[in-house]
Amino acid sequence: MDAFPTTQIDRPPAFFFQITRNLFRNQRHRNRIIRIESGVDFEQLLLIDDAPSAENMIADRQEFARLRALIATMPHRCRQIFEMRKIEGLSQKEIAARLNISENIVENDSVKAIRFLVSALRDQGSQFAQNYEAKRQARAGTK
Repeated sequence: MDAFPTTQIDRPPAFFFQITRNLFRNQRHRNRIIRIESGVDFEQLLLIDDAPSAENMIADRQEFARLRALIATMPHRCRQIFEMRKIEGLSQKEIAARLNISENIVENDSVKAIRFLVSALRDQGSQFAQNYEAKRQARAGTK
């Protein structure tokens, strides 16, 4: 029996946001500039290759594109509020001020956006979860 069953996602919103955070973290990691401190053996740095494999980069891009496609199908205001809240990290109050709407509308549309994504993820079936779990296990096996 697998330690991590892949046939059902117990908490789809948490699963979705963890994937999104991981994708953004991976992208940020790839863009990171490495500082070379004095006393560091430069030749040793040249031997270290922590870049993701081509397969992982393609898989990450495909997953990110799939998530962005789902977000793009959301109603305009829900998408706008979702991106401001979950991607840009703005508070409900900041979003309400920017969009000139009430905080109650921001809260309601945030809930609608999450329900929309959960429903879309369920519609895609367990394939998304299986792909993610297989990739996670492959990464864990390479460490």
